[in-house]
Amino acid sequence: MTEDDLLASIREIVSVDDPRVALGVGDDAAVLDGGVVVSVDAQVEGSHFRRGWLSLEDVGWRGTVAALSDLAAMGATAEAVISSVVIAEASDALGVMRGAAQAAHAHGAVVVGGNVARGDTLSLHTTVIGRARTPWTRSGARVGDAVYVTGPLGSAALGWRLLERGDDGGPFVERWRRPRARFDLRGAIAPTACIDLSDGLALDLGRLCRAGAVGAVLEEAAIPTEPGLAAAAAAIGEDAAALSLGGGEDYELAFTMPASLDPAIAVRVGEVVEGAGVRIRARDGTLRDAVGGHQHF
Repeated sequence: MTEDDLLASIREIVSVDDPRVALGVGDDAAVLDGGVVVSVDAQVEGSHFRRGWLSLEDVGWRGTVAALSDLAAMGATAEAVISSVVIAEASDALGVMRGAAQAAHAHGAVVVGGNVARGDTLSLHTTVIGRARTPWTRSGARVGDAVYVTGPLGSAALGWRLLERGDDGGPFVERWRRPRARFDLRGAIAPTACIDLSDGLALDLGRLCRAGAVGAVLEEAAIPTEPGLAAAAAAIGEDAAALSLGGGEDYELAFTMPASLDPAIAVRVGEVVEGAGVRIRARDGTLRDAVGGHQHF
């Protein structure tokens, strides 16, 4: 069972027709009556990170930003953060919470509570609360819309691979350790659909397309990357195009809207088309299915 299959089954179990719920399971966040937007994310040692790769403050920062990015994908403000820490040593929870508080403050939110429990495996579970007058969703993409991304892709994935090889410094590692959520796009765009790129462009854009019953074609040459990424990837035997398409954890946004956006705001990387699935046009003009991305199961 894939992660998407699991989520579809969970949706059947928990979905209810309730006037308090404007948007339930199936998007980056839930929306309650009155425009309250809520999401949760977990960061678990051994699954999302290795303990030696991060300071405790980094764990708190990354976990908090991962949750906050869901609010950014809904066009919401960030208001409050609730953090639940599982950790072996009580004093170590202070470092995690310092990082969580730093990330919350940097994105305009405040930590308002949480929980601490003892366990041998370090994990941080973060609930975030925001507000949106008209929330963005995954489901509104229309044929003919352009596909945009808000920034360079593949950097965090390259940072992960460098850490696996024992290289714990440099801008790509820092991009993985200390990502930022893209709340700065509120007011600058009016997307027909939007999604947070936590699991990779190919996988997450595919989710957006399924929600809107459309397809998409990406242009490989248009996908933005940080300067030096191609050379750094090649130096360790990695393919830069594969990293930018399927790497994940950059916490940029992918969104669709009519093609009239200032390129200084976001980069156009493709087009919404009839059909289903995501394809990519290579630099030589050939089309193939866009594959890659992180599945939790």
